[in-house]
Amino acid sequence: MKKLQYLFFILFTIPSFGQINYDAGYIINNNGIKAECLIRNVAWQNNPTEIEFRLNEDDKKTKIANIADIKEFSIGNSYKYKRFNTKIDKSNSEIATLSSEKNPIWKDETLLLKVLVEGEVNLYQYIGNGYQRYFISTGNHEKAEQLIYKEYYAQNNVVTENNAFKQQLFTTLKSDKFTADDFKDLPYEKQKIIDLIIKYNTTKNNQISNFAPKQNQAKTNFKLQLGVNYSDIEIISTSEFETGGIYSATFPKKPVAIIGFEIEYILPINQKKWSLLFSTSFQHYKSETMASNNAPISIDYKTIDILFGVRHYFFLNNQSAIFINGGMIYGSPFNSYSKRERQKYSWEEGTGTIEIKKEIEGNAYAYIGLGYNYHKYNVELRFNSDRELFKSDRKLKSSYSSFGILFSYNFL
Repeated sequence: MKKLQYLFFILFTIPSFGQINYDAGYIINNNGIKAECLIRNVAWQNNPTEIEFRLNEDDKKTKIANIADIKEFSIGNSYKYKRFNTKIDKSNSEIATLSSEKNPIWKDETLLLKVLVEGEVNLYQYIGNGYQRYFISTGNHEKAEQLIYKEYYAQNNVVTENNAFKQQLFTTLKSDKFTADDFKDLPYEKQKIIDLIIKYNTTKNNQISNFAPKQNQAKTNFKLQLGVNYSDIEIISTSEFETGGIYSATFPKKPVAIIGFEIEYILPINQKKWSLLFSTSFQHYKSETMASNNAPISIDYKTIDILFGVRHYFFLNNQSAIFINGGMIYGSPFNSYSKRERQKYSWEEGTGTIEIKKEIEGNAYAYIGLGYNYHKYNVELRFNSDRELFKSDRKLKSSYSSFGILFSYNFL
């Protein structure tokens, strides 16, 4: 437990030193004046209403600009937001809150819309709490119009869709390159609408800016893991009869090889700093010792561990990062047991010894880790909480303690 406490201290200390990214960009104010600056890039999941910025690298004081002051802002060639006074329908698609109203319920709002595509027709995105909307603009791009999509209850409580956005796009994107069939089965999905807008803008021979690929995108990493755990086991029997006598046994700390496979899902939020983890690995601890009553005892522990966890990165540069992670592991042993001998009691038939074999049970335990990532390579120091190997036997206590180091390679 002390090892876990020390690592928790380290994990909660690191974020205070984590890098906050201020990337080069610009802000255009209400007077149309463009100011180059450094903007805190938090890769917004929901559309922002304010941003933090610094005038230059020497400026240590963070300033705030809210939506009333920002006409437009951009970070490099990845994120660009433009302010519009527009109508928006905020109806969500949760079954419990659907209405029987087919038409949008419009609200006049001032929004910073995220630019997805720029060209003769611009495409924008707005994400709120539990819903997202797409907007388009044409001409001088001073006004943005929401593409209408709404789910609602029709007769007999059947969920129906208002797909007016298909007609809106068909009318706006008139071209000999499109037919009605191109819009008939079009879903209200980001990439499908982006592809359609880009195809139209390409036919107009205009310069096209596609911001979407440079913005938050989910990603899956597949990693081969190799490592070593430094493990020891302690067993204590408190029953004279049930487990063959009162004794304690401490098996030595020894290195145990680990081989495994990890799937990491990088979440499309917060600059890809968060990910979900699933891994499976194999390890085998085998040892023997003398118990406190001078009887030989051995253990053979083979387990497949299944891990679920969360990871957070602190980026140092484009190639490297420090990370912390934690979660739960379920150890699934097979053909695993402890085995010991005891002298026969006086009332038992014959003389000599009896071999007592106890099967090791599955167990769940927590882990936390601290690591370093460089390109496709990871190294991680991992601490595990103690495992109870015989949890259904209240008179037999055990503790499998381990900490280790893991190396992994992302082969995608």
